[in-house]
Amino acid sequence: MLPYTSPEQTGRMNRSVDYRTDLYSLGIVFYEMLAGRRPFEATDPLELMHAHMAVRPVPPAEIDPDVPEALCAITAKLLSKNAEDRYHSAKGLGADLEECRRRWDSSGEIGPFSPGQYDRRDLFEIHQKLYGREEDIRRLIESFEAVLQGKRAIVLVSGYSGIGKSSLVQEILKPLAREKGYYISGKYDQHNRDTPYSAIVQAFDSLVRQLLSESEERITKWRGAVLDALGSNGQVICDVLPCLKHMLGEQPPVPTLGPVEAQNRFNLYFQKFVAVFARHAHPLALFIDDLQWVDSASLGLITAILASEGMESLFFCGAYRDNEVTPTHPFLVALPALQEGGLEVVHIVLEPLRRVHLLELIHDSLQVADGGTLADAVLQKTGGNPFFVKQSMRHLHETKVLVFDPQAGWGWDLPRIARLESTDNVLSLMAETLRRLPPATQEVLRLASTIGNTFDLDVLNTVSERPPEETYGSLDRALADGLIVRDEGRYRFAHDKVQEAAYSLIPAGERPAFHYRIARLLLGKLDLDAGRNLFDVVNHLNSAGDLLGPRKSACNPPG
Repeated sequence: MLPYTSPEQTGRMNRSVDYRTDLYSLGIVFYEMLAGRRPFEATDPLELMHAHMAVRPVPPAEIDPDVPEALCAITAKLLSKNAEDRYHSAKGLGADLEECRRRWDSSGEIGPFSPGQYDRRDLFEIHQKLYGREEDIRRLIESFEAVLQGKRAIVLVSGYSGIGKSSLVQEILKPLAREKGYYISGKYDQHNRDTPYSAIVQAFDSLVRQLLSESEERITKWRGAVLDALGSNGQVICDVLPCLKHMLGEQPPVPTLGPVEAQNRFNLYFQKFVAVFARHAHPLALFIDDLQWVDSASLGLITAILASEGMESLFFCGAYRDNEVTPTHPFLVALPALQEGGLEVVHIVLEPLRRVHLLELIHDSLQVADGGTLADAVLQKTGGNPFFVKQSMRHLHETKVLVFDPQAGWGWDLPRIARLESTDNVLSLMAETLRRLPPATQEVLRLASTIGNTFDLDVLNTVSERPPEETYGSLDRALADGLIVRDEGRYRFAHDKVQEAAYSLIPAGERPAFHYRIARLLLGKLDLDAGRNLFDVVNHLNSAGDLLGPRKSACNPPG
């Protein structure tokens, strides 16, 4: 239930979900027991999400003066917005409650109390805060606020793979929730570059899924707004977003046009479709990742949307690897014309973390007084790349180079760190990490890597030829380790390098047969209404060795 949902479980925070989400929900129950009501009582779902994410609850003692301050402190710790600030174990919480009971039985009062003093310290957990990005986050939020005020502006985030582009953009989630807005994202895939509109379809498919999860009253309002905008041309959008039929119902066929006219019609009505959601009352934040792999059809649609002046509150963020993009890249070439049309482009270039940032991360994660030698070693191995840093530290822990001593706390073996292979080849490091997973988890990740960066459980069930409960069970370890993330009912790899590493586990000589078998399975269970289409089959057959001839675009312009 939403009233008991943790901030990270709303799907609108840049944080993963683990066992500590249950401790937050328990905190809601404790608060209700102490104060006689829940900390947040909003009826609007988006308002309630924002409260969980950003609003500090009134201490129970201010509602009922008889509530001991110690119990208020314990409850406040459970209700911390950041999971790292909550209890690390139910055992630690139980020890605090037992200590409160002992004091009360002894003297009739609890007295001064510091919660968490009996909590576990030996759990290895890397803090999820973004380090060294304060100025970048400020510029991102300022650009968003400017769009809310009516300014036409976009943000482009660039940097090397693993530098934290996606993580930075997701910092928009908290202010967006405050404005009752919607966040959607899509990602271009280097292995499926022949599929037009893939990232855009991915993003707006997730938007439609969000809307369909709302109340029937709100769905009815959205249906009316979309039909008013599209008129008799709803099928133009349903052709690329089949899930939209679940909201609109069957749409009348549209006249057949020539390729250029069909493309123009599609661009026009997709702009109208986007404008329905990009309103002052509910801003729309659209994030498109890996623009270095954008296809020409998508580029035309994106520039048409950005050039449109009919969007009240559309906040567009794009991310790309600047080392893979030259000044002649089609997207960069298109920017000057957009700027001449009144669009402001804010460029954010992410730099590697510096030593001071690693010191802060190590202190927050390990609670050590002096992590200088570890910071120096990790910086030398990773160059300050945030993704490499986290994977390197996990590798140190898994190989028992970074260990916990009950008396001395966390410690590390510098000579052994020096002998370890440098993580500039993060693919090898990730592959080694995956090989330590259970065989069933490795197999399901291999299959998922062939589908794409984002995948549905039903598709994965089809290609794995296993019952859904077995497939989900096999994913459980990968979810717990943060290798994949659940997002709006779908799954995605936490990073391109995780997908690449999973794909590398398939022997090169077996990949053609692997893709061909998957294509046959998908073809045998083709379900257009559920959003599956021939693109996936064609891509797998192409990957199986150009069995359909030279690689081409999988379809003509919509319409």
